[in-house]
Amino acid sequence: PVVHIDCDYKRPLRYGESVNIETEYIPCVAAKLQFKYRLTTMTGELVASGNSTQVFLGKDDFVLQLVNPVFFAEWKQQQGFV
Repeated sequence: PVVHIDCDYKRPLRYGESVNIETEYIPCVAAKLQFKYRLTTMTGELVASGNSTQVFLGKDDFVLQLVNPVFFAEWKQQQGFV
């Protein structure tokens, strides 16, 4: 689940206007996912920026996981984030 989200709006988009969405994974040692976002127009004008934090819950008990799940730890290692 998402436990935190932050967004700074710079200007509105208009109907029919296209937007580029850049997402960056922010590595950390804790059992959570952190991302940074940038939304820009096709001409590169910044529309919004922000970040989000998501956590892991147990599959059966929905309890907050304080240790990285095996699949996530393996993915981080494959990506060179460890």
